[in-house]
Amino acid sequence: KQYTGSDNIDKKTLMAMKYAMVNYHWDFSEFFMYNYESLSPSERESFIPEYEKNIFCDRVNDYNKAKIFDSKWLTYTHFKKYYGRDVILLSDSFDLYKDSFKSFIDKHRSFIVKPDSDASGRGIKILHVTDCEDAVKKILDNYSHQFDNLVIEELIVQADEMARFHPDSVNTIRMRSFRFDDRVEILPCNMRIGQGGAVVDNTGQGGISAALDDNGQVTVACDEAGKLYYTHPNTGIPIVGYCVHKWDEAVKMIKELALIVPEVRYVGWDIALTDNGWVLIEGNDKGMFVGIQKTTQKGFRPVINRILNELDLSL
Repeated sequence: KQYTGSDNIDKKTLMAMKYAMVNYHWDFSEFFMYNYESLSPSERESFIPEYEKNIFCDRVNDYNKAKIFDSKWLTYTHFKKYYGRDVILLSDSFDLYKDSFKSFIDKHRSFIVKPDSDASGRGIKILHVTDCEDAVKKILDNYSHQFDNLVIEELIVQADEMARFHPDSVNTIRMRSFRFDDRVEILPCNMRIGQGGAVVDNTGQGGISAALDDNGQVTVACDEAGKLYYTHPNTGIPIVGYCVHKWDEAVKMIKELALIVPEVRYVGWDIALTDNGWVLIEGNDKGMFVGIQKTTQKGFRPVINRILNELDLSL
């Protein structure tokens, strides 16, 4: 269950929520997502709340370099080799009338629009247009209230192997990498799958998170409310037990990506599988742990403590 602020909560639970916030730095949503009241003190301590995750990222990542990941456009400029698609930036509405935009529309009658700095799938829309004039109109109609650095991307055509789960969304893998001085390590990862016709796969927008083992096989899957899924509710395709295709190629690509900006040691990468191989969607210098902790109901602290100990750091 996710806390919305409108739930009727008894006094005992409310006191426990406050205790969790003061002693473990859990916010109210984390209290429900990680089933606080069913855990022992040591189990509670094993979970890394968002508060501590941000501290961890600030300890291990260079702030000035990490700002690259605050912008989808800057991320693209640094990692474009791995995008495998056309991407342009509309910094303001005047860019709609430039030759670069017209050339893009001449090639792509369908495309995805992403606000440059938003996260969790907010503001993302797929637009289908007939010509450049129609594209201008639809972008202005949809983004007149927030026209500030829109990233326009050619649609990713995902491989059938991933599309069959939920064809309306590009279903992705969140891969977490950590660069030590002498190596890159792949941390626990999860697959993300849309549902209900949504164009994004984020759990915050109703998607399903599926935990992956070291070989890319799904061990457990759930949504943000904690509901477990063994098959996809819309398509009936089995989720648990599925092995991600070309897993070794995905690992190889992530290890290459992790070396491009070495000052940013920890990154959560979102990648998609196409018929031509894996492509990068975006990177997150503060990639959340909640997707893997909630899905497995296991805390991430042993992983983080091991990293901090090797680097002689602490939270």
